[in-house]
Amino acid sequence: AVNKGSKFRCEVMFDLNDNKKIGIGLCSAGCLFFFLGILLFFDTGLLACGNLLFLGGVTLIVGPKHLLAFFFIANAADEQTRQIKQRRKIIGSVLFFTGVIMVVTGWAKIGFLVEIFGFVNLFGDFLPYVLVVAKNLPVIGKIFQLPIIKQITDRLERRNKSHGIV
Repeated sequence: AVNKGSKFRCEVMFDLNDNKKIGIGLCSAGCLFFFLGILLFFDTGLLACGNLLFLGGVTLIVGPKHLLAFFFIANAADEQTRQIKQRRKIIGSVLFFTGVIMVVTGWAKIGFLVEIFGFVNLFGDFLPYVLVVAKNLPVIGKIFQLPIIKQITDRLERRNKSHGIV
């Protein structure tokens, strides 16, 4: 028998201490500033603030030790794969941080491109999974059914399957 008077309750299974709460706020503000910087034709000030707020927020959420491990240490089962991933991760990290520095120093458009390239290098193995999830979302999934976008995503999926990623 189900108690119809009870309300469904969902509890968060991780600790949200004050540092993590502040970090979530900083990340949110960073994303907002970054998005506004892009909308306002690569406004250097907004992009720089967005980058700094976002990096500060991520540091507060995961901690400096885990953040450094994410950017510079790769894990894999065998040594050859680990070395390949390690090299890719270091290249992605260097490009990402170079892009951030370029944006902060006033080279917004070029820095943004370098930063995005570094981001893709860091998260390249994860993006196929994001595509699969996004294609199954109610509203966003319909966007992926548009002919040109469907052609691009299908090509990416075929390439990733041939490389054993998805």
